[in-house]
Amino acid sequence: MMKLEKWWICLSLGFVLSCGSERVITANGVVYNVKGTTILQDGKDVTASLSEEETAEIKLTLKSYKADEEAVKKRLKEIKTREKELKKVEAQALAKRKALEAEQEAIEQKAKEQEKARDAFLKAKKRFQNKKERFEKLKEKGKLSPKKTTKWETKLEALSEDVKSTKEKLNNLNQ
Repeated sequence: MMKLEKWWICLSLGFVLSCGSERVITANGVVYNVKGTTILQDGKDVTASLSEEETAEIKLTLKSYKADEEAVKKRLKEIKTREKELKKVEAQALAKRKALEAEQEAIEQKAKEQEKARDAFLKAKKRFQNKKERFEKLKEKGKLSPKKTTKWETKLEALSEDVKSTKEKLNNLNQ
């Protein structure tokens, strides 16, 4: 829509400029050139031979051409200003969209990290519980020597530390 409007204004301006601010075409199709107070037709001074009505009509037409030309220039200036504003708004919208996309990506990345940390915590907890249950069963059945009991307790302590560290990591990501 804006381009079509601009195109028409440029066409109008071209028409006005092709007629020239000094060149006047009257309603009956006669072409006059106006230089100051002198009116020329085909390069000859016809100011004295024209009636006051014809002179007034020519000057009124010339004034109308100039007013149209000024209106077209003003409208073009307004359109250029609007285009600059629109480009500025578009640039701001693009920057805002990119910022939002980056923020969304960061949120998604954090969610993935939280999910991994949760999975690691659950896996460590399950491993600890399974090993602890096995240790308790072997201990109840009396199948553990004091050396193996110490080995199991060391292993369980390491698994317990793993559970604590994965839980801490998960808690840090959830803040």
